[in-house]
Amino acid sequence: MRRLRAAALLAAALALGLLLPVLASWVQDRAASQQETSGIHQVDLSLSSSLTMMQKLQMMSGGGASAIQMAEGRVQTTESLSKACWTVLGRLLERGAVEMVPENIVQSSQTPMLVSAGGEAFLMWEVLFQDGDSVLLQIFLDDETGLPLGLGYYGQGEAQNADVLGGAAYSAASVLAEMAGLALQAAEEVEPAMTDASAGVAAVQLWLWDEADVSEGCGVEVCFGDGMYTVNQPQWQEGSP
Repeated sequence: MRRLRAAALLAAALALGLLLPVLASWVQDRAASQQETSGIHQVDLSLSSSLTMMQKLQMMSGGGASAIQMAEGRVQTTESLSKACWTVLGRLLERGAVEMVPENIVQSSQTPMLVSAGGEAFLMWEVLFQDGDSVLLQIFLDDETGLPLGLGYYGQGEAQNADVLGGAAYSAASVLAEMAGLALQAAEEVEPAMTDASAGVAAVQLWLWDEADVSEGCGVEVCFGDGMYTVNQPQWQEGSP
């Protein structure tokens, strides 16, 4: 319910037309903060090679991880990161998971982050795309593989209703699963969404698993409503960015 309430607040901000200006300011603040803090964190990044994509997805959604902004990644270059992100974006557009005009899309920022929990760690990137002033797409990308770990889509509430966005969110989750080589729970098998009717926001749990090892799987939360959806949005510990 904590996540559902957070999604409700986000949806309310969207309805008032406040989200994109706030996010733009937030991105600038984070960039300034990164310059102040990234130089003091010395971390052994070799830990990332021991984690599977499934484990990274679990760390993202488990609520017990913390995140530190870094000065740079370990594997991705500026060129390879951009290529990986545009590949994800292309798949989302093909599936109808986002409504953006390709010629208007701008990659507005990219922030490397170290995610850690329980003695394990890995590097990822938070990349933001904008389509003018109306749509923002947030992609969390694994530094080691260049594959998506989660995303958020924030558009115009009046342009898409919750039913449409629920389908788009499932399509986005399908892209995430397929690119990671994982199986995704069929749409007809998903439990009914928990809904906050007053805010027009719903949340569902989707199950991902490795077909080569069916014992390994994890739940991914999808929230949608009022012009937005998120797939496996990070749930950081208190004090993380």
